Amino acid sequence: LARFAEYLRGDFAPYVREVGAHVLETAQQAPNERVHETTISIVPFLAASLANAARRSNGDAKLQEATREFAAAAVNLLSVGVVTEELDVEFQHLYIQTLCELLQRLHDEGASNFLSGELMHNCVQMFNELVENAWLRREERSEEREDEDHDDDLEASFQREEEQDSSILVNAIEMLENTFKTHGAAFVPHWQTLLPLAAKWLDDQNPPKYLIPLDRHLAVWCVCALRRAGRSETDACACAACW
Repeated sequence: LARFAEYLRGDFAPYVREVGAHVLETAQQAPNERVHETTISIVPFLAASLANAARRSNGDAKLQEATREFAAAAVNLLSVGVVTEELDVEFQHLYIQTLCELLQRLHDEGASNFLSGELMHNCVQMFNELVENAWLRREERSEEREDEDHDDDLEASFQREEEQDSSILVNAIEMLENTFKTHGAAFVPHWQTLLPLAAKWLDDQNPPKYLIPLDRHLAVWCVCALRRAGRSETDACACAACW
């Protein structure tokens, strides 16, 4: 399905409209990890096929609505999955990576304004939860490093976990930036709720415990995301006012 959608693009859209709902349902109720992983991974390709067809349709209302509905359902599925407690960190990583790819492919095909205010709010809440969980794991590792049982093998596993956490946080920032690309100024009120967190990470006088250089890099990236992704003068002015 992914290969057909990738190479046929909009010409595959009629089939996406037939199977899209089944794919999202299977992603939620996959019988095993392999099916779960594979099904999640094809979602961005199907969404891009619909978006390409909608862009080429000269305003076909039904096709544009089908694209918005599938895109919104896919974002909802992925954003909920990212913070589902039953999923391990590796699957959370898969979900956030796939969400980034979904939004980027939709942007590349010219799709925009397919998320409701509630879904944009959920994306920001998801980001906050990812940050909180990553910091909790960082704190746990710091405490375990002081334990007498800490050894080289355990340290190697900690380093792998830290690399994965860093990748998740980078993907989370990319998700915010891609949401700006597809929704512009409509996303500003939701993005503004993250500014206190960014300010906390950038505070030289009272830095949070367990702060690492990556956090400050991400804070600057978060603050500048609107300026980079802004689609209009309104977006740029909003960024300047917030800064």
